[in-house]
Amino acid sequence: MELIKDQGFREQRGEYGSRLGGGDSLDVINIEVPVPRFRVGTVIGDKGKTIKMIQSDTGVRIQFKQDDGTTPERIAQIRGPPEQAQKAADIITEIWTFGEMHYLVRNCLAKFKF
Repeated sequence: MELIKDQGFREQRGEYGSRLGGGDSLDVINIEVPVPRFRVGTVIGDKGKTIKMIQSDTGVRIQFKQDDGTTPERIAQIRGPPEQAQKAADIITEIWTFGEMHYLVRNCLAKFKF
């Protein structure tokens, strides 16, 4: 699966659109992740809860590109700091590949030291 990155320098914004970091410019990238059309609902989740959880966990903005419905995939656009954007891309791929429950269980287990 090919991830497309677009380097850019823009200010980072918080959940409600306000600038973070006192106005300093931060390194921000765009990553485009192809998602099979039949799995887009899994990534978005009921009433958007899954995509909101990913955004909250990683601190990035995620949107699906508008398309004409003729391709087998939709493109998830991720915008944020490089490390966080890559983490979100990995989570999206994990969710559409293995399901949301796989991600939730893995994260829950990671909080405990065995």
